[in-house]
Amino acid sequence: MTIDEALTKIKQKDRCWVIWDSDTGEVLSVDRFERNNSLGSPNRCQIGRLLTSANISRTVLELQERDILRANLRGRILTEWYEAPFENVLLLLERGQYEEPMQKDFDSDYLVDHLWKVHRDDWQPVARVRLSTLIATDLLSPSASQHLGWCLHALDGREADLLALWRNPASTYPYNDTWHLMECLAHTGTKDAGLINDLVRMIGQDGLFEPRRIAVRTLAQIGHAAWPEAAAAIRSNIRDGEPWITAFRDRALERIGSPDEEWTRCSHCCFGYIHPQKGHGVAECPACFGIGVTRIDSRRHSSFANENIS
Repeated sequence: MTIDEALTKIKQKDRCWVIWDSDTGEVLSVDRFERNNSLGSPNRCQIGRLLTSANISRTVLELQERDILRANLRGRILTEWYEAPFENVLLLLERGQYEEPMQKDFDSDYLVDHLWKVHRDDWQPVARVRLSTLIATDLLSPSASQHLGWCLHALDGREADLLALWRNPASTYPYNDTWHLMECLAHTGTKDAGLINDLVRMIGQDGLFEPRRIAVRTLAQIGHAAWPEAAAAIRSNIRDGEPWITAFRDRALERIGSPDEEWTRCSHCCFGYIHPQKGHGVAECPACFGIGVTRIDSRRHSSFANENIS
């Protein structure tokens, strides 16, 4: 229906449930909201909002339509970027041109993160030099510049510099920054006891599960050097839950509890990440649970954990 038709129906009701088509931004339906009625939930191709008619004008509906179309355009552009080869994405960063609806403050972050997670093998010496020239310039957001610097430190094996950032008492990082720094440290192959102890403490903290899960993943990437303290913390704090949580926990325990030389890089992913077949973004590899390595003799996957981690 048109915006004017939708507005007329909305004004006939005190409160209503409005459904938009998530592709076109068109209003599909307007239904009176009653506490005991069941209108169902929008499907994946729809967006629903509960509206109070007194607060709704034509402008509100126009803005909702615009936001839907803008989000769709962003999604299409991000998908094109994420499906592009490494060189094309690097050129995007070097040009630093972000036309509406794309924005440097958000999208330079996305591009650096994407290159790190699914194109890390392409960061060869010449590419690293080109990337290093972007740091602390107007071509990147401050966050993208910081993350890029950490990535280059990791690839250059500058473990000491990354550990200094980790231990700096003046540095307080948001979750995403902390997780990125942890991943960069793991990439260096660090076996630092202080870092391991910090990650073990994170597993035992109350609060959200995701920070604790990332700490477990990082310890698994560090490997056998985290034994036995990490194994004890994981067993005490990561309990049986959904099947994927149990499977992830058991694989992390197995990785930490066995010699590093019994593991090899996962052949299904890029250091624990894969690119979904559709859309943009990255996902953790289901074959290695995002750890980035698999057992050379996969037949031993379950038996070692059962026999040696108790």
